[in-house]
Amino acid sequence: MKRTKVSFLTLLFAAVLLPTGINAQVTIGQDKTPETFSLLELISNGERGLRLPQLTTLQRKALSDAYGTEEAIKGLTIYNTIKKLC
Repeated sequence: MKRTKVSFLTLLFAAVLLPTGINAQVTIGQDKTPETFSLLELISNGERGLRLPQLTTLQRKALSDAYGTEEAIKGLTIYNTIKKLC
């Protein structure tokens, strides 16, 4: 009887503590829930903006080389400080 009680409590705690889904949506700049399609929502008061990492074309290339492939940094957003037309 005692073993069954311990097993039941263990199962109950596991069911309560294990997340069924993780929601990692964030809004910065205002106290509101982000839209359902957004992971990150930035709301400005008109006085500030978003500053992206600033890299040159060579620095971006070195970053992709460090990870071995262009695919590794696919989707990375940067501000390219050198305009290079290819």
